[in-house]
Amino acid sequence: ADGALVLTSAAGDWVSTDKAPGIGGAYLPENRWHVDWDGRHGTNPKTKRTIILIRHGQYHSYESNGALTDLGHRQATLVADRLGALARAEPGGIARIYHSEMTRAIETCDHIRKRLPGVPVTAMRSLAEGRPCVPTPSKSAERWPEEQLLVDGPRIEGAFRALFHRADPGASADETVVVVCHANVIRYFVCRALQVSP
Repeated sequence: ADGALVLTSAAGDWVSTDKAPGIGGAYLPENRWHVDWDGRHGTNPKTKRTIILIRHGQYHSYESNGALTDLGHRQATLVADRLGALARAEPGGIARIYHSEMTRAIETCDHIRKRLPGVPVTAMRSLAEGRPCVPTPSKSAERWPEEQLLVDGPRIEGAFRALFHRADPGASADETVVVVCHANVIRYFVCRALQVSP
């Protein structure tokens, strides 16, 4: 209705977020745990799916799509080294890398790719930095214009739905994926996964 994002579950207990002030059409948490949070309740996968969230390195914040600073490149190298060691230690290693299309995330991902040769990489426009909702509590709600929330909220919620789900029921091995993106996006993902207000 009117372009609002409506969340539903098999039990029909999600609510439409088009009437939720300040949420920006993304997600409205309730007080109880939604067991069908990913639409896969009852599939009983035999494996696990791990998602590693990485914020890009320090960047030149005075630029609208700022590149990494020297420190940011060093930070990205350290993260890449750690992921390389983790991939060697984990059975199955790392299955895929997803990243935002913003320069700082691409540059961070480039360092990671060097340590994880052969791992497929997917750029996702929906992982770009944005303002998915007004944070709670917020001392700066005026910095979060509603028109931006109405664009960023559903986009970032779409990224969450694409990436966050239980393992596939037919999977025979655990899966680990890496997501390189931004602070607001990661904060939203973590709150959304915990089913708490972002």
